[in-house]
Amino acid sequence: MTFIYNFNIGGAITILTSDTRQTIEIMGHKFKVKDAEKKIFQLSDYLIAGGGGENNIVDFILEELKGLDLKYIDDCLDVMDNISSKIDSVFYSNKNKGTYAQFFLVGFNQSGQSGYVYYNTDSEDKVLSNLLPKGKFHAAVASPSNEIFDEAETQVMKPNLSGIQNMNIFAEKVTNYLSEIQKNMYLIDEMSVSDTFCYHVMYWDYKKNKVCHIADRQKLDVYEVKK
Repeated sequence: MTFIYNFNIGGAITILTSDTRQTIEIMGHKFKVKDAEKKIFQLSDYLIAGGGGENNIVDFILEELKGLDLKYIDDCLDVMDNISSKIDSVFYSNKNKGTYAQFFLVGFNQSGQSGYVYYNTDSEDKVLSNLLPKGKFHAAVASPSNEIFDEAETQVMKPNLSGIQNMNIFAEKVTNYLSEIQKNMYLIDEMSVSDTFCYHVMYWDYKKNKVCHIADRQKLDVYEVKK
């Protein structure tokens, strides 16, 4: 299972977070396997990506994207439809129709406009993509279930982001908020979500007219709570 979250404000900031949990299902029962080293990646100075579910599909998408040598988000808006068709022909048959994967590709163009490309095997429209108007908020999540995410989210107070000009402080408040949601999800269902929190942040520095990048991972403090 997996937990990946994208927080996006057009022309300002995009944040991609994930856990590291991997599981397999045998005869209807889930079992933990070795956690992923990472589920989210920097593809270029302007792009970050991540995925969960069937590893072979996620790896296939990453290799296809790397082969295209894409740099900006607006270069990516039309490529995922072709990759989706390739996935259908390579991975799907009557035997494995239920194979699930979800992929996120987010970032900026050279003018500071941000956007997203999402791929989800379970959606009627498998591919969604868009460039966001300046200041437009957009979020997307991949989680073990809507019920687990909703229960975890309701226990965390949303941060007050009003008036914050320093993007490092803004990013810290958002990532702290998302890490608390992931911690609650772990406490609800540790089989599906890990206690390792990973994040990539990209924001546009209008003074320097360039994109800035922050990335880190941390072990969530869940042990005192569990006691």
